[in-house]
Amino acid sequence: MRPFTVVLTLLFICLLTFGCGQGSDKVGEDLPLDQSPENTEPMKDPSEVEVKVLNGCGVEGLASKVATRVGALGYSQVEEDNYKDEEGRINHRINFTYIEYLYGFKGNADELAELLGVSRLEEKQVLSGDVVVVLGKDLDEVALRVDAEYGLPSEEDAGLVSLEGVESAINLKPPTDGLYIDKSRNIIQLYSGGQLVVEYPCCTGKDGCTPEGSFTVTSKLVDPTWYWQGEAIPPGPDNGLGTRFLGISKKGYGIHGTNEPDSIGYSLSHGCVRLQNEDIEELYGMVHVGTVVVIGP
Repeated sequence: MRPFTVVLTLLFICLLTFGCGQGSDKVGEDLPLDQSPENTEPMKDPSEVEVKVLNGCGVEGLASKVATRVGALGYSQVEEDNYKDEEGRINHRINFTYIEYLYGFKGNADELAELLGVSRLEEKQVLSGDVVVVLGKDLDEVALRVDAEYGLPSEEDAGLVSLEGVESAINLKPPTDGLYIDKSRNIIQLYSGGQLVVEYPCCTGKDGCTPEGSFTVTSKLVDPTWYWQGEAIPPGPDNGLGTRFLGISKKGYGIHGTNEPDSIGYSLSHGCVRLQNEDIEELYGMVHVGTVVVIGP
């Protein structure tokens, strides 16, 4: 065999020997999916993670309900607050629900995202807390369901919640058929087939206490008795409900007349919606039990 042939043969054997079967400890070797770097970040003990729930959609009490649900997973350091802009002013116009988390807390952020049905996660230097949940107006009744009274899901909901009036976090446009109450303008409108039928000035709750959301009319009363501060006040000039009352599916609230006509057009009530007696009498004849009532901001 010629010398150069022997050299080539030995070189080929060396390549086979050192180039194959030696990759198990090479840097950059592919790892199984569950061992790849992006999937190895451990979830920290929930009791040691600071979670902040910010109400950016304006639904009263929603942050508390979400915080309770988060706490049920073992997160004991949960703080709730309103979402504020850079100047510290309350801002309830956040469009999307999202989660921000500090580096190293992605595992916990993923867990809360799955619980709440949130798909937007951002790793960033958050202002406070390790994981921050910002509740926005895209809140979805299927993806996020919170028990209205206790903030905990029923067994069949398996971690998802139901919130009466949750539409207030999604889309509070006037209904195709039903009543729409605009708290910012203190007006109530009746729609039929998507067309405005009639509009009246009204009085809503002081400090924004009239609940927002989508409800229904559950009762209709003529000349109602007013139960106020332990006293039953019969129909007449001292009755704060006026001549008609429309109860809605939000317990303790309704649409009614008034004995304080000068309050109409302002936000002065204890939470109910007041109309002039002649207006509520006319409206009373145009709605029925089951009529949709949407109360917007």
